[in-house]
Parts: sequence; C-alpha cells; structure tokens
Amino acid sequence: MERRNPKVLAQILDATFECLARQGSMSISLREIAKHAGVALSQLHYYFDSKENLLAEAVLYKTRKIIQELRSELHTAPSLEERIHQFGQFLRSDRVLGSDWQKVYFDLLSSSIWVPRMAEAMRSVQEEMLQVVLADDQLRIMNRSEARLILAALDGLALQYLQGAPDEELQTAYELLGKALIRLRG
Repeated sequence: MERRNPKVLAQILDATFECLARQGSMSISLREIAKHAGVALSQLHYYFDSKENLLAEAVLYKTRKIIQELRSELHTAPSLEERIHQFGQFLRSDRVLGSDWQKVYFDLLSSSIWVPRMAEAMRSVQEEMLQVVLADDQLRIMNRSEARLILAALDGLALQYLQGAPDEELQTAYELLGKALIRLRG
C-alpha cells in the first residue's frame, strides 16, 4: 500500500480550508477542493473516507496551528492572572475573532446538527480544544466539566461577535469570564 505523503496531505487540508472559508460547507464540492489543491479527486478519497471527515480534519489542522501559537504566547505569562489576560487577548485578536478559522469552525459545528458524520468528526476538534484547557498547569482545571464550561463560554462570546454584538460589551464579558476563572481557581 502506498504511504500517505505529508506534503500532499497538507496541500489538501490547506486547500479544503481555503474553499470552506470562501464558500462554506453547504456549497463546497470535493471536485472543487481537488482542483484547488492540484490533486486528483481519487487522492481525496484515498486520504479521507468521507467529505465530513475531510472538512473536520481541515478545521482540526488549522486549530492545531492556532493552538500552537496560543501556547507559545502563554508560555511567557508569569501568573495566572496574566495568563488569563493573555488568553483573552489572543482570543480577541484577528487571528481568532472574526477570522476564517472561526467562521469555518461555527459552520461545521452547525452542520453537526444535521449530519451525524459531521458531528462525529467535529467531536475530535472539540476534544483537542478541551485538551488544551485541561493541560494548562497554571489554569489548574480539575475536570472535563470545568473545561467544557470555559469552552462553551468562549464559543458563545465568539458567536455573539460574529452576530455583531457591541465590542465594548464583549470586551467586558471576556474580562468578567477571566475574573470568574481567577476566583474559581484562587
């Protein structure tokens, strides 16, 4: 059996994400992705067993890059308060808030309501995000329920941003979330 080429895989995932960001999941086709990636349609089928898994893997691929950026920024935070502040700043930056990644992430999450295979695929994306929160020693999150609560609050604020909520209200909400987390962990 032929080994999967990491360069081709990255090419496919980048092209998939770009197509998702441009068109959304409802109108994207595997043919368009293959064309944009410069690969044969059969290669998409070779690398992925379903369209849903390809789309979710493209989001996970970009999520991992964002997580890597976040970890490198948080590495320098000397205290819990500063870490939470930097975390909030990062989430409000244009790398995340209102970015193509965020739009695609919410697009695929909403698709999960109607497409069971998409729900299954997106669980791995959310699991990876939970692991980031759980693995942060300074946050001292004790269990998955606390981590889920934090991610739900962050997702909710991000969705409100995409819907046009006033920036000053969102800024205050992020600050309140940070203060609540400090109080919980203090």
